[in-house]
Amino acid sequence: MIKCYFDGSFNPYYETGKGGFIILNDGNKIFESSFGIPSAKTANMAEYISLFQLMNKLLDFKKENEEIEICGDSMLVIMQMLKRWKIKSGLYKNDALRVL
Repeated sequence: MIKCYFDGSFNPYYETGKGGFIILNDGNKIFESSFGIPSAKTANMAEYISLFQLMNKLLDFKKENEEIEICGDSMLVIMQMLKRWKIKSGLYKNDALRVL
């Protein structure tokens, strides 16, 4: 089983975001990435950009046909990706729609 974790943050003082993710296969790390996100203007944008990068890496690894669990700490991102909350508006909207 593939298990993934993603996270993003935004520092208003420096006006920049950071993100990262890790991919585990049966508990063994197969990939890890952390990166700056200068285009992020909010923490929600950073979360969605991190999730987008994670999903692209899964496609690179051709893991889309395996059972995958993706975990994050943003209730907004999780609930919107589960389609329990609507994606209405906000600076993160375009990034959220890219992930869907």
